[in-house]
Amino acid sequence: MDLVDELPRAAPDDEDPRAEAPVKPRGRPAAHDLPIPWVRLRSAASGHQLYKRMIAEVDPKAKPGDMVAIYDRSDAPYGVALYNPRSLIALRLLTRGVGKFDADAFFDERIAAAVEFRREVLGLDAVSDAYRLVHDNGDGLPGLVVDR
Repeated sequence: MDLVDELPRAAPDDEDPRAEAPVKPRGRPAAHDLPIPWVRLRSAASGHQLYKRMIAEVDPKAKPGDMVAIYDRSDAPYGVALYNPRSLIALRLLTRGVGKFDADAFFDERIAAAVEFRREVLGLDAVSDAYRLVHDNGDGLPGLVVDR
């Protein structure tokens, strides 16, 4: 008998006891009243990145690059994120909670805070004419980098 014959064989995918049961589509979350697409989570993490495997259902209108309202598996509002179905990190969380999310006010506030920090607090204009003005997650703007 060969040693390879004694090793346990992996079960086919349809027999894998760890495989997650398919999620039945439930449609639009009842609490969703924003003009942006929605995403329902299968599971969530404490961080600001949500992986593709954590998603249960996506609004058919959602396109790559869209801002989406996120709901947990019980349809409770979870947050607003940037959506990219082509990445393993499919959702980059902008804010927790959905509320009456206003994208213009959100970006105005975050960018102004980043610029003020670098100009007023750090005084970078006095020592350099080239520096990072907005830095990704550090300024609460995942995926956005702005250099001066």
